[in-house]
Amino acid sequence: MCIRDRGIYESVLEESYSLGDEDRATLLMELGAIREERMADLGGARAVFERVLESEPAHEGAFDALERVHTRASAWQDLSDLYTRRAEVELDPERAVGWLDSLATLREEVLEDLDGAIDAHSRVLDLAPDERTSQRALQRLMAQAGRFEDLGDLYQRLIDQSFDADYQTELRFRLAQLQEAELDRIDDAIELYRVILLDNPAHPCLLYTSPSPRDVEES
Repeated sequence: MCIRDRGIYESVLEESYSLGDEDRATLLMELGAIREERMADLGGARAVFERVLESEPAHEGAFDALERVHTRASAWQDLSDLYTRRAEVELDPERAVGWLDSLATLREEVLEDLDGAIDAHSRVLDLAPDERTSQRALQRLMAQAGRFEDLGDLYQRLIDQSFDADYQTELRFRLAQLQEAELDRIDDAIELYRVILLDNPAHPCLLYTSPSPRDVEES
């Protein structure tokens, strides 16, 4: 399509005040496609697709087009912002979880933003508390980032909300190891080991228990 044809789209958009939002969005999507595909003008295409979202914040086609444009331009921070917006306007919790998962992956693997990835996975758990993939990702990322207090809080939260006895035991064991190795809460760790052994006397945490300083002083 030639520049003259592109000008027709722009003239209609600028001069027609009777266009409804849907018709205007359709013309803008066509104009954006011309700029992206025929003119290889990614910046211009982005500006047009953003105009669609100004009037229709949840427009699927505009989001898809912007995702494509940002990816082609390697505009990763812009793509991160787009995923954030898309999750915020998504009414279906399951789909919102999908966008937040994509956001977490992008932040961790491309932007190397561990705190940003942690935030995205935390938002997943706000929508889907039992989502094990994000639970485990948060454990890994918090440990990697040295956020041990937050990791301890996460373990306790997961223990409290779980109805799976085996999973609770696994989490208690990890929390006890964290308290012992990183948080210098030896007494708390030993108490957790004892709780684990009450439920499962054969659990290998017996290898980790040792007298607390208070126990030694009182003996």
